[in-house]
Amino acid sequence: MRLSINRDFTINNIQHKVNNGAKFVAYSYIISVPIFMPVRRISKLYFIEEGYPLSVNAMRYNIANFILGIWGLPMGPPIMIKTIISNMRGGIDLTDDVMANITEEALNTGIINMEKPASAFILPNKSNRKEFKKVYKRLIANNTIKEQMHVGLYIDTIDNEKPYHVIFINEELSDSQLQEVRNAIYKRFFKHNRFDILSLNNEIPENYQTITDTKYRLEP
Repeated sequence: MRLSINRDFTINNIQHKVNNGAKFVAYSYIISVPIFMPVRRISKLYFIEEGYPLSVNAMRYNIANFILGIWGLPMGPPIMIKTIISNMRGGIDLTDDVMANITEEALNTGIINMEKPASAFILPNKSNRKEFKKVYKRLIANNTIKEQMHVGLYIDTIDNEKPYHVIFINEELSDSQLQEVRNAIYKRFFKHNRFDILSLNNEIPENYQTITDTKYRLEP
């Protein structure tokens, strides 16, 4: 992810400022076209020092939301409004993730690689979470799965790759069960969306480890 920060800062400077309330924040914006579900994108990271409002850089992304997000009827306008409100409330706080991964090289290049999965996920937005809950209830009702289902939006992507959802199911599943899970998801979401589905059959990649945290667990 790209960093917007004073290149003269050292890691010690940044740590001191973070200890006193500074934060690394990203903002969301959506791109939509009629009929299709809007695509959510994440901005570069901004270093907001103590005393400045977290929404200080939100305006440019909210303008982008208004210009690019309103067209995706019927879901574009309501998702656009929620995204704008989220940005004005301070955006996405990624301070812990940045501090776990920041290096002098990152400060010099303005690009940080989130190699340590401190918090590589954020919760799905309210609309998507509601759809995932419907998927979960259907899978439980059909006895496809019996255990907990976790869902997170993976944002530690590289280059121009957009964030995508990762689903973890806390039991061993056969190939046919995994396919049923995938089919149930795509009945609620468009085919162009990416979903990585994991179960206890899989060794969870290091960058996905935090998907097992209780904060990402769905309640049926």
